[in-house]
Amino acid sequence: MRRMSTTEHMKWDLFIRIFHWSLVVCFTAAFISGEYDIEWAHSWLGYMLVLLLLARLVWGVTGSPNARFTTFMYSPAETWRYFRSCLRNQPLHYDSHNPLGALMVFALLAGLLLLTASGLLYEGWGEYEGPLWVLNIPVSDWLGQWSRSLHRALPDGLLVLVVLHITGMVVATLQHKENFARAMITGYTKRRD
Repeated sequence: MRRMSTTEHMKWDLFIRIFHWSLVVCFTAAFISGEYDIEWAHSWLGYMLVLLLLARLVWGVTGSPNARFTTFMYSPAETWRYFRSCLRNQPLHYDSHNPLGALMVFALLAGLLLLTASGLLYEGWGEYEGPLWVLNIPVSDWLGQWSRSLHRALPDGLLVLVVLHITGMVVATLQHKENFARAMITGYTKRRD
C-alpha cells in the first residue's frame, strides 16, 4: 500500500498576503465609517484602497508567477471543466487560483475599482473636495449623481461577494484538503502527494 506524503507548497507571496489583509481591514473600516458618516476617515480609507488596488494591478503584471493575472485567466471551457470536477468532489488542482477562485478575484477587484472610482467622482462633484476637485477636473451633474448612486449600492454587492469568497474558500479547503486560510497567513499550503 502506497503511503501518502504531505509536502508544503508556496501558494502566495508576501505582497499578496499583505495586500489581502490590508484590503480586508481597509474595506471593513471604510464600510463602517461610511455607515456611521465618519467622512474624514471614510475618504482616507478610500484613498488607501485606491493605492492598494493600483499596487495589486501592477503586481498582477510584474509580480511572482502565482500573483500574475495571466496565471489564472481561464477559458469558459476550463472554468466549466473545473466546476464539473468540483461537483464530482474530485476538483482539479491549480498552483494559483482555480478558475472559480479566479472569477471571484476579478469580480472583487472590478467591484472595488468601481467603488473607489465612484467615490472619487462623487467626492469631487458632491463634496467639493478630493483629488478631482483639487485638480479642477469637472464632473457633470449626471455623472456625479450616477456615481453617488453607484457608490451607495456597491458596498452591499461587495459584501455578498465576500460571503461567496469565504464560502468558496471553505469548500475548496475541504475538497482539496489544503488549508487556504493558513496559506493566506504563511504563504504555504500542505498538500498530500
